[in-house]
Amino acid sequence: MSAFLRFVVMQTLDGNAARIKTYTVALDALGKPATFDPQTDPSVRVLAKRLRDTLSHYYTCTNDHKVLIVLKAGSYVPSFKIPEKEQETPVT
Repeated sequence: MSAFLRFVVMQTLDGNAARIKTYTVALDALGKPATFDPQTDPSVRVLAKRLRDTLSHYYTCTNDHKVLIVLKAGSYVPSFKIPEKEQETPVT
């Protein structure tokens, strides 16, 4: 999952988000052979789902994030969000 996440984040930050497709993730991030067929091999989709679930769980369990990485279902292109901090109520 770390290779997948690193690849999609770096490609996005480098301005290559349009290049992030199942095939390129499989070859460039996961080391699959050029014969990889996304129609018959769901490994990239399965890994993306696991990554989404892991990120969601991580962000739910911890609260000290400066930036959230969001991978919406149906896309491998991440978006970056700054979390809203809860307003602190002054103690009187």
